[in-house]
Amino acid sequence: MAEPFKEWFNPSVVAALGERQRQVDSTFPLDRFVREATDGLAAFELKGRVTHIAEALRRALPAEWPAAVDRLLAAAPTPSTVRRPWASMWRCGPCSMWSRSTASATRRGPWRPWGS
Repeated sequence: MAEPFKEWFNPSVVAALGERQRQVDSTFPLDRFVREATDGLAAFELKGRVTHIAEALRRALPAEWPAAVDRLLAAAPTPSTVRRPWASMWRCGPCSMWSRSTASATRRGPWRPWGS
């Protein structure tokens, strides 16, 4: 039986996401991000995992929207650096969840999880 899709969002993916951020910004709190993003990760299903990682990413990136977006874009893989671009697209979920939640926060006040 194939591995559940949710397993794509695992500690090694979290570490890789953090490493890419650290390559762009040497002050990125890699250890804290990995610890927060992986703590309790196994208990979540797919969307919960993506949201959990996105929340840790939001706390690790600069609070200022333009600076945070610049860092995300600078660290994003390009098609020429990815062996399987279609697979990497799905792993961008935490970044897209982060950007939607943070963009919403600029319109509605302090950030809060979806559905609250």
